[in-house]
Amino acid sequence: MTEHPAGERLDPAVLDAALQALLDEHPTAVVFALDSAARRVPVPADERFATCVPLPGEEPTAIDYVVPADRVGVGTCWNRARATGLARGGFRLACAPDQVMTVTFVDCRDRHGVWIGVIVAEGGWTVRAGAVGFDPALLVPSRPRTAEVRKNLLGVITGVDERATRMVGWSAAEMVGRSSLEFVHPDDHERAIGQWLELRARRSTQRVRLRHRHRDGHWLWVEIENVFVGLDDPDDVVAIGRMTDISDEMAAIEAVRQRERLFRRLTESLPVGVLQVDEDARVLYANRRASDLLGTAHDAGATPSDVHERFVGVEPAQRTELERAVERVLEAGVEGSVQVDAWVRRGGDRRRCQFTLTPLTGAEDPPGAIVLVADVTESARLREELQVRATYDGLTGCLNRAAVLAELGRALTAADGRPLAVVFIDLDDFKAVNDSYGHSAGDALLTAVGQRLRGQARAGDSVGRLGGDEFLVLCPGVGDDGRAVALARRIHDHLDGTFRLDGGIRVRSRASVGVTVAQPGDPADASPDAVVARADAAMYRAKRRSRDRTG
Repeated sequence: MTEHPAGERLDPAVLDAALQALLDEHPTAVVFALDSAARRVPVPADERFATCVPLPGEEPTAIDYVVPADRVGVGTCWNRARATGLARGGFRLACAPDQVMTVTFVDCRDRHGVWIGVIVAEGGWTVRAGAVGFDPALLVPSRPRTAEVRKNLLGVITGVDERATRMVGWSAAEMVGRSSLEFVHPDDHERAIGQWLELRARRSTQRVRLRHRHRDGHWLWVEIENVFVGLDDPDDVVAIGRMTDISDEMAAIEAVRQRERLFRRLTESLPVGVLQVDEDARVLYANRRASDLLGTAHDAGATPSDVHERFVGVEPAQRTELERAVERVLEAGVEGSVQVDAWVRRGGDRRRCQFTLTPLTGAEDPPGAIVLVADVTESARLREELQVRATYDGLTGCLNRAAVLAELGRALTAADGRPLAVVFIDLDDFKAVNDSYGHSAGDALLTAVGQRLRGQARAGDSVGRLGGDEFLVLCPGVGDDGRAVALARRIHDHLDGTFRLDGGIRVRSRASVGVTVAQPGDPADASPDAVVARADAAMYRAKRRSRDRTG
């Protein structure tokens, strides 16, 4: 059996023959009848349906039995049937989502005045020998979604409908005559009593959500709309409670709550601060670590506050930069993160924090941003220490060899093209100090020399130790030989004298000083090594001279 091409209306006789062929092939199929508005109506009293199983339950439409994901497909199948008179499609049951069924809609209005729906197990239209029969019990909904309970003035149940007994599992005899409160979860008693007193006082419809005990012992979430009827007979019906099963809704809400609790546990366990900020720059959530790092009171965002109030401990200049970053992230709403490093004061403590701001840009994300706050004080200190070690000589505090040569290289390629004097210094008789007083005295002398050189240096000059007892001074802006020689002479004179070292040791020190002028862009000064070699050569010429040892 196949569907007719879409758009061509089948003849009533063809439709009737198609239905008969389907029933002959599946004599125990489940059948149901629909009116033209797709509402369920009684199946016609016709012998052709005698061996079929009627669709159980009281759901108003067949689609109420279908899993939500398949309802659109069933609706599409119904629309195709309305166009041609015949259509079929697959679906899964809400109570048995792993069982695939096939429904066929046939227009039988010409003979029976209704549409007929036929449900069979998935497996094609050919009956196979030994095939397992379809169990129509699968179609019975697990419980009705709505029911009614009648109550007197004291909330005692005076009557229930058949749907109520199937919803909660209790028989009418077990419920009638008992207080409705007996079936309510103890934690919900206060809410139930308050709602019932409100109904009695106002004599108007009241609604409440609570947990109702099922006969098997579990709790069923229901919404009860108590409709006030009247006080003609307080011992009979005063209100009708219209119960709606909201278990799925409450389960979904609980699932969200569980995810929220998990999110909070995760964020509270993180070593970084977490702030959730909405589009108006209000903090909706803050973990305890964020409050600790920023030195603010912890309320987890229970009361939304301006994010800028959380930055009161950030030092003013950096606070402005951070607040602007927040504004950019919230306004731009683009993928990516922004990082801001800032010092934060917490009482007498001063810590360096890194703020990472990430906008929430997903279609399902609430507008706003996530701000992560990490304490990077120790790592920043470590980086600074490593930078110092990589840049400065650990003994004298001057630039080390690599750093001073790199500084010379930058000066030789600077865009401004300023000339500079390069002064090479070598301590005379330094070996004698080590031999006479020990290496600690020699180290102390080198340290003292480094301090004197830095003390003599102008703003912008660079003082470095090349190694051993050799130093280099870079003096930008000194472009003629006369000024360079005068500069070298001053350095020589400043180092010529007695140094008082620890332990009362007095050491006489002299230095040989050589100087050269480097011109950026000059091929002869293309490399730092070439310039240093020239200054070194000048120093050796000075060392050979006996008068002032300056060349």
